[in-house]
Amino acid sequence: MPNTGAFHLLSVVGKADYVDEVLEELSSVTATCRSCGAEFSATSPANGLERISGGVVLTCPKCGNRQAISEARFASFMKRLGDKQRA
Repeated sequence: MPNTGAFHLLSVVGKADYVDEVLEELSSVTATCRSCGAEFSATSPANGLERISGGVVLTCPKCGNRQAISEARFASFMKRLGDKQRA
């Protein structure tokens, strides 16, 4: 289970270029918040998943814990989680 510092990623659904470590598409992220322990699925800015230039911001819906994660780091996580997590 990849640890981002603020969250443990349980699943990541999207597409990434692993060679160039570019996040092409991100549909959803399921994570556990390390601050409050809540497990949540984020699919849009309204529920905790916001694309920003060069990365993504995850926000816990229970406690508001936030973290920006780079596209390269997400691509690396997706590669480690395996093809079954990609759409």
